Amino acid sequence: SLTFIPTGVHSNETDDVRRNWSKMDLKDILDLSSNIDWHFPKSPELINVEEMWEDIHSKLLKITDSIPESFDQHSGSNDQKSTPWLNSSLKRAIRSKNKLWGIFNASPT
Repeated sequence: SLTFIPTGVHSNETDDVRRNWSKMDLKDILDLSSNIDWHFPKSPELINVEEMWEDIHSKLLKITDSIPESFDQHSGSNDQKSTPWLNSSLKRAIRSKNKLWGIFNASPT
């Protein structure tokens, strides 16, 4: 079935956005987290675990949404599902060809 998720809406099952955490400095992440009120809206004794998780999760998403997206080389037309002919034996043959071409190209005689 086809699932449509509008931009900015998060879903645990279908959110395929990968974040490139290496593009952020620790200082930037700490700055983002310092701007968040980490206190629970109610006393912890009055909140159940589910409400605590939802609160913490929403606060963490504020930080995560600021992290740049990462390019996923397996998405789009290069996906294994969309190229069933690109199996492991063909990938091995391509690597072998590239290796032999490299050897030839290093010393053409």
